[in-house]
Amino acid sequence: MTRLLFLPDETTLILLESPLDPDHLIHSIQNNLWQPPSPYREGSQGGRTRRLQAIRLGDIVVVGYQVSQRPERVRRRGGGLSRRQLQVLKGLAEGLTSRQIAARLKIHPGTIEHHVNAIKARLGTGNRAESISKASALGLICEEENF
Repeated sequence: MTRLLFLPDETTLILLESPLDPDHLIHSIQNNLWQPPSPYREGSQGGRTRRLQAIRLGDIVVVGYQVSQRPERVRRRGGGLSRRQLQVLKGLAEGLTSRQIAARLKIHPGTIEHHVNAIKARLGTGNRAESISKASALGLICEEENF
């Protein structure tokens, strides 16, 4: 049983369970085989096409809508995040702890917390999971990027 955190918009959080393993669930979402609960199935909003985006955060799969018009423009600017904040965000998306990210980046764990707070403020999110989901939806987290 896999827990699925579905974030259909900036104010709604839905916790679901799926019998699929996390990797199979992500594959199903990316290939439009998984559909969200009926009130959240619309594919467009305000003239912009939306599609589901999923990332794995440990044993939890985080799912949200990606808006197709903005991500390229936002990705080029980094969403207003510094290079280091984007590195911290990537570590968070991989499910790393602050200490693990600090060790990888060779900086103090307290500095990681400072970056996490700045990321949450910049993205207008209240916690790490929301930050990861929103950053993913904005195209700020890419699988091929490395530290």
